[in-house]
Amino acid sequence: MRMNLKLVSGIVSLTLLGCASSPISIDHHELAAARTTIEQARAEKAERCAPGLLAMAESRLYWAAHELSEANQGDKSEAAELIAQAESYARQAKESALKNCREETTVILLPDEDGAVGALSLNAGGASQTVDQAYHASSVMGSSSKPEAVRA
Repeated sequence: MRMNLKLVSGIVSLTLLGCASSPISIDHHELAAARTTIEQARAEKAERCAPGLLAMAESRLYWAAHELSEANQGDKSEAAELIAQAESYARQAKESALKNCREETTVILLPDEDGAVGALSLNAGGASQTVDQAYHASSVMGSSSKPEAVRA
């Protein structure tokens, strides 16, 4: 009886192991544009500033990858719709991050031990601002905005 229980347990374990799915690969060529759009959103800090939209994009990407990886190639029209949704959510995440999550960088020019002051140039958003007086500052909000005027 004990031997039969071990045998049945072994067979059930092997059966379940065979049913376990392997990790889904998102390296399919049809997913390239969606992967790129998601990476662009990540580069703009969408993980911090638009996490819900980024999660929706990623979930659609993996769902589409699942559809494409099924033995019968899944439902191509469903995969195409999921890919389009992934790209749309990723674009929204990127736009939201660019609009709402810009980090401010402020530069203050300090003199050295001798009191000498050089100059510092801020370049962003197609514009530049030079700080050349001690204890003066300028700020930039994100990489696409122009530097603000120098202030004391």
